[in-house]
Amino acid sequence: MRKIFLAGIAAAGLLSGSALASDLPIKAPLYKAPIVAPPYSWSGFYVGANFGGAWSNGGLNIPGNNLYGGLSEFVGGVQAGYNFQAGHFLFGVEGEFDGAGFGHPVLPAPTLGFVDQHWTGTVAGRVGLVDDRWLVFAKLGGGWVNSSATLNLPGAAWNGTSTNTG
Repeated sequence: MRKIFLAGIAAAGLLSGSALASDLPIKAPLYKAPIVAPPYSWSGFYVGANFGGAWSNGGLNIPGNNLYGGLSEFVGGVQAGYNFQAGHFLFGVEGEFDGAGFGHPVLPAPTLGFVDQHWTGTVAGRVGLVDDRWLVFAKLGGGWVNSSATLNLPGAAWNGTSTNTG
């Protein structure tokens, strides 16, 4: 009988543990707010490269001869700028420098001269409206073009280089 009594006390002790745990207070679940991505910002420096083509037309008309009829060639270079975003407004500045592969003989044969555009550069300001990843802007600035020309006439030669603004 003593063995049954001790076995009953041991069983009561083992099985009563969960009954005691049921009286403990329950912790409230932790609220985890969803992670929201920070708003997109257009502020900061940027640098880039560009390449493409360009075309020009024009002429130096001498009766019976069109010494320059236009051309199409390669243009490539770099640009850099800075944007500052204040709320829904954007302010920025940008500069660009391109080398140009324009080169055109004045007349195919005999070669009387050559027209060549060496480089172009621009500087511009930017004002825009921002809505997250959308940007609508206006840009205003100026540019420079460096070109040269050579004209070989019987008994005379003329060379000229100029940088024009616009």
